[in-house]
Amino acid sequence: MSQPTLFDPPNTTDHLDPWWLAGCLEAIRTLAATGRPFQAYDLLALGLSEPERSSWWGCAFKRAKAEGVIRRAGYAPSRRPTVRGSACAEWVGA
Repeated sequence: MSQPTLFDPPNTTDHLDPWWLAGCLEAIRTLAATGRPFQAYDLLALGLSEPERSSWWGCAFKRAKAEGVIRRAGYAPSRRPTVRGSACAEWVGA
């Protein structure tokens, strides 16, 4: 096995709680299969808990995108009540 170099992309999910990540990826797959645009906040309606750190959302969505599960559909006002409609990425199944 070769040693990683500075040019190798890091595995951005190594530091995440594996239980939370598995649930998040399953929720992403579920919403991607609907064919409708969705946001990270929508995963909570499926029973996913908030991550320990908010940066985990981006790591999980980046992985789902890299695996070909989703693609970015654009941006829309966030449906999360605490952010007052700030811009948020929307995703659809790839």
